[in-house]
Amino acid sequence: MSVRYVLAPQAAIDLVEIWRYLKEQSSLVIADRVETSIREKFAFLAQTPGAGHLRKDLTDADVRFFPVYLYARGSRRFERSKQQSGSSRAAGAGTVSLMLP
Repeated sequence: MSVRYVLAPQAAIDLVEIWRYLKEQSSLVIADRVETSIREKFAFLAQTPGAGHLRKDLTDADVRFFPVYLYARGSRRFERSKQQSGSSRAAGAGTVSLMLP
């Protein structure tokens, strides 16, 4: 069954920017794969609006977060501020998440 959903204008722009970034940093194949995965999650969430989890550590608003795609960021190193950790760590993976109102 096909599920209909409408992206907010800024969400559509964000999706294009994510795709462009991944195409430049990785490849067309990866950019397309991530976009497809994100669009599949949109359809799932349209069918299952209660999916996701609260993140009270990020907001007191009644919104749910839903992980969409786990991606590797390579082995570049980055420095965290000394106030946060006092050390550096390797960037391993990140998560693209949706915040649901």
